[in-house]
Amino acid sequence: HTAAIESIVVRSIIGSAGAMYLYVRSWQGAAAAMVAALVYVYIPYHLLNLYVRANLAESMAFVWLPLCLWTVRQSILYRSYGWFVGVALCYAGLLLTSNLVFVLFTPWLGLYLLLVALVYSRPKSMGQSMVQWLFSTWLRTALAPLLGLATGLALGANFLLPLILERNDVRTDQWFDGRYEAGGHFVYFHQLFSPYWGFGISKIGPDDTMSFQLGIAPLTLVTVGLLLSWPLLRRQRWEVLTLLGAGVIATFFGLQWGAPLWRLPVIGAALGFAQFPWRWFGITALCLSVLSGLVVHYRLF
Repeated sequence: HTAAIESIVVRSIIGSAGAMYLYVRSWQGAAAAMVAALVYVYIPYHLLNLYVRANLAESMAFVWLPLCLWTVRQSILYRSYGWFVGVALCYAGLLLTSNLVFVLFTPWLGLYLLLVALVYSRPKSMGQSMVQWLFSTWLRTALAPLLGLATGLALGANFLLPLILERNDVRTDQWFDGRYEAGGHFVYFHQLFSPYWGFGISKIGPDDTMSFQLGIAPLTLVTVGLLLSWPLLRRQRWEVLTLLGAGVIATFFGLQWGAPLWRLPVIGAALGFAQFPWRWFGITALCLSVLSGLVVHYRLF
């Protein structure tokens, strides 16, 4: 029904904006959160999913991505098992909304969790050994979000277990043959900045009839924000670097430059979960949106 689809689209837009606001406000302030939320809604890849691909699953997954980051971060900073429930529900929500985005996002979420726990865990004393710190401080800091992720997997087990156990019984070859084979759908570098916007499909070569631009506005906001806020950031620098690195690497995976990685045995199999290389740009869109808030980071005022 048309009204039902329109309702889902509206909810995904409002929900993604609200989720991004909550996450960014927790460490950059309200002004930065407003900027990040607006960028997240209007960033080209998000609009591509909504108005060109009409991919409701990936569009709704945009709601869960910032929520996963937010709950993981809060559970680490406050060492509260109350946030453990939030981590579990958000991670399970992502799994049940889009298993593809779930697979692409999980490695970055795990890296983010480990790094934030590392940065915000403090040794009790200067004489504490590395082993003592690892098991008494870092592990206690990371335990709540780790248990949350494990519980999230358990909550989604009714979907995840059949997906894993019955994969060989499904004709997955039909997803990767002909037009759906990843090899012909890498993005060329100039397409990241092309103002062209179409409502067609992804084609072999650079003449796609749909847009894969990252957006000049988000790129400008991130660049200016990094230059302005970097001298004022302390521990948050590691978070910023993690998000920046994730965005750059995810973009590289989708570019023609990253094609050799897709032909490697293990790495190629992992990357292939995206089916189309440009689907990795969902991670890029998330990272650009979060970092765009740095242009009005609360420490600047």
